[in-house]
Amino acid sequence: MKIAGVQVQDAKAPLTVEVTREDIKGASTKKPEACAVARAIVRETGAEAARVHLSRTYVKRNGSWRRYYTPNDVRSEVVAFDRGGKFEPGAYALMPMPPSARLAAKAAYRKRGPQRTKRTPRATPNVRDSMKADWE
Repeated sequence: MKIAGVQVQDAKAPLTVEVTREDIKGASTKKPEACAVARAIVRETGAEAARVHLSRTYVKRNGSWRRYYTPNDVRSEVVAFDRGGKFEPGAYALMPMPPSARLAAKAAYRKRGPQRTKRTPRATPNVRDSMKADWE
């Protein structure tokens, strides 16, 4: 998987960031690269870039993207913020992807083929766009 031509890898360890009021003040709604958590990640870790989506968070370091699972507390804050509400400052932990959702697992699944019919996912309205627009 690539984002804008840059390779994506699954993260190996959790990442905890402290979102401050300054991160929130400079954040933009509906922009994964400019949300409060993305700003906190770049500020605290020195990453080149960060993109926070509703289910996945991508952190660019050393020329490649690391993929994290976006936890429910971050997702809730992002949805509230994108809809015009407040983002609460605090410590948020981004976790590595669970084994069943890692990139290697998806490749193995594609080889085996689907075992059941797909269901149509429900989109969360009035929040940031899906990451799929940046995939190659």
